[in-house]
Amino acid sequence: MSTGKASHPQVTAGSPVSRPSRRDALAALGLAVPALSGLLGAPTFAQAATDRIVVAGGVVTEVIYALGEQDRVVGVDSTSLFPAEALRQKANIGYVRALSAEGVLSLKPTLLLLIDGAGPPDAISLLTESGIRIERIADGQTPEGVAVKIRAIGTAIGAAEPAARLADRTAASFRELDDLRSRLGRKRRVLFVLSLQNGRALVGGRNSSADGIIALAGAENAAAAIEGYKPMTDEAMIASSDRKS
Repeated sequence: MSTGKASHPQVTAGSPVSRPSRRDALAALGLAVPALSGLLGAPTFAQAATDRIVVAGGVVTEVIYALGEQDRVVGVDSTSLFPAEALRQKANIGYVRALSAEGVLSLKPTLLLLIDGAGPPDAISLLTESGIRIERIADGQTPEGVAVKIRAIGTAIGAAEPAARLADRTAASFRELDDLRSRLGRKRRVLFVLSLQNGRALVGGRNSSADGIIALAGAENAAAAIEGYKPMTDEAMIASSDRKS
């Protein structure tokens, strides 16, 4: 005989209880807001304007500010040192290569811009599974690569035309730099030291941002034998020095 009460599933003593995994919880957090918005008739993540942007990559932050679109940014990573107000005014999501998926999702972004090398991979995987729109930006270090980077950022945030103009102005500045560089004499060998770790220097090798800056300055990277940023021994530093200077 029915009692008129709704029946509920029962868990008996000793019955296994399924607990959601951390990955499931993060996915739910990322998807809950767009699902609720859809019920209310508001845009979902896929439909919404990119008005809550989170950035992982200092150069990406710099370009967005140069485009005058900083009001749409809600979070930046700790390498976003220029302009200085970025880290003062926006939420700090941590170091670009050590991001927290939970921290990023807590800002409820509609767009996540990731520079090459952003990580760790597990965090990026969780963010991808959450349903957030993610755009990866190639970190080209040459003048041509910088122009491509500016245009890609502009396209991602819906500001393609202003970005194209900024890329053109930047290309013109690089041409002026070419003229200045052509007047230099013998190239100097330069070693870029990012930091000291356990008494060893972390230096910028080839295909690093430091390598790109050294080349643009008309110098030669003394750590060109190293790929990216790597520790360098004292002996290797001495061997790489320019003894003729």
